[in-house]
Amino acid sequence: MNDRDRLDLMLAYAAGALEGPEEQAVRARLAEGDPRLAAALAEADEILARLSATVEPVAPPASLKSSVLSSLPDRRQHFSSPRMTGAASPAPARAAWPPLRLAVAAAVAAILIGGGLMYVALQERSTQVARLQAKLAERERQLGETQDVFGSADTKLTVLKPTDAGTQEYGRVIVDPTRRQVKVYIYSLVPPPPGKTYQLWLMPEGGGNPVPAPVFMVDATGRAVITADIPSNVKAVAGAAVSVEPPQGSASPSNVKLLSKAI
Repeated sequence: MNDRDRLDLMLAYAAGALEGPEEQAVRARLAEGDPRLAAALAEADEILARLSATVEPVAPPASLKSSVLSSLPDRRQHFSSPRMTGAASPAPARAAWPPLRLAVAAAVAAILIGGGLMYVALQERSTQVARLQAKLAERERQLGETQDVFGSADTKLTVLKPTDAGTQEYGRVIVDPTRRQVKVYIYSLVPPPPGKTYQLWLMPEGGGNPVPAPVFMVDATGRAVITADIPSNVKAVAGAAVSVEPPQGSASPSNVKLLSKAI
C-alpha cells in the first residue's frame, strides 16, 4: 500500500464510509501504532476539518452507498476468496483490506468530499488570481503616472543624501509642477529610533521655511514611497528633506537626516 492508498483509506475511514470488517481492521491497525497509517489519518482529519470550515456540509442521499455498491457485483468474481466461494478456511488472525472493499471505501469518500476539495482549490486559485490582477493594475497605474511625470519638461528630479559628509543616496525626489505633487522614493534607510518617526518636508524654490509633509515609516528593506501635495500658498518646490520627529510629526524640522541635492 502506497501513500496515496493510505490517504484514500483514511479519508474513507474519517468520513465514516467504512463498515464492519474494514472499519475493524483499520481500528486494529491504528491501535498497533502503525506510524504511516497514523500520519495518513492526521492528514485526512486535516483535509476534512478544512473542508468543513469552508464548505457548508451537505448530507449525501440515502441511496448513495447502495448505488455505488450495486455497480460492483459483476466484478466481484475477479476478487474471489475462500470466504466468497464457500470453501472452509480459518479466519485470518488479522482482517485484511481487500482491494475491492478499499476501492468502494475510497469511492464513497471521494464522492463525499471530492466536490468540496475542488471548491476549496478553486476558491484559493480565484483569490490568488484576483490578488495578482490587483497588483498588476496598481503597477500599471504607477507606471502610467511615472511616464506622465517624466514626459513633462517642468519635472524636477533630485536625490536624497545625508546632511553630513556622506555621499550615499537614500532616495529620489520627483517634483511634478503640473499635478502639483511631490513623490519621494526612499531606499536603504534604517528605521528611526523607538518612539520616533520620519517626516517629509517640501523645500520651497528660492528659499523659505520647509513645508510640513506626511510622516512615514520604512519597511523591513528600508523602503518607502511618499506622495505629498504642494500647498496652494507655495509657488514651486525645489526638493525635499527628511527628518526624525515625534510620531505625530512637527511644525518645523528638528533633526534633519536627508536633504535633496542635485543629481
